[in-house]
Amino acid sequence: MLDEWSKLVLSGVSELEVFKEFRNLTADIIARTAFGSSYVEGKHIFNMQAKQMDLTSELFRSVAVHIPGFMFLPTTKNRQRWNVEKGIRRSLRQVIHVREKTAEIEKSGRYGTDLLGLLMSENKEQVGGNLKNIASLTVEEVIDECKTFYFAGHETKSVLLTWTIILLGIHQDWQERGRREVLEVCGKNSYPDADNLSHLKIVGMILNETLRLYPPAVLLQRQTYEPMKLGKLSIPAGIQLMLPILAIHHDPTLWGHNAEDFNPGRFCE
Repeated sequence: MLDEWSKLVLSGVSELEVFKEFRNLTADIIARTAFGSSYVEGKHIFNMQAKQMDLTSELFRSVAVHIPGFMFLPTTKNRQRWNVEKGIRRSLRQVIHVREKTAEIEKSGRYGTDLLGLLMSENKEQVGGNLKNIASLTVEEVIDECKTFYFAGHETKSVLLTWTIILLGIHQDWQERGRREVLEVCGKNSYPDADNLSHLKIVGMILNETLRLYPPAVLLQRQTYEPMKLGKLSIPAGIQLMLPILAIHHDPTLWGHNAEDFNPGRFCE
């Protein structure tokens, strides 16, 4: 990605839509992490999931979502959502089947070191070493885990990276401080790794402040399963709670009078 950006700069291009670039980057990283050797199939599956996400977002932005049972009606958009979901599950089952066959032929008992391989290996251990005996529900759970991995990591990371780039473009003093730290910790010719990431304190502060100002998820929904106390508030079981993350992150009583300002120094400790 950076090589492509360098080429654009040399060609005289001065503007770039970074959100699209970061969406592609995070999708690529997640596909490789989740599927490894099955990367091509994984990228195809994630492209379908991106389509599914767009269709679902479109549904929740429409008035029709408030009509009871609407999502079960065979409308054009609903059929599109159903077909995409079927395609995702069919493709994932095929990837799982290929790995089962490969492990059987090679008599290795190994299904890969990526997310899918680890999930399959865990299931093998749970059923006494025979993956063929996995119940269909367990296979569906493996599929759901792969889908969750994508949905939880794709949009959130690309949104975070986009806002970070924007804020660093505005606050170039913090951009320079972060750059200096990366060069000091990682050197000019190496990349951040598991060993030196924990030493990037300023970069961590910048990311935390970006998440505070522009959280990818603006609210959380939770349901109580038993009566509970939240401060002075008594909440019975079965209540849906909406937690306004964006409002909490901008609350002056928590963050001070400059709660709207970009100040990574808040996270220096």
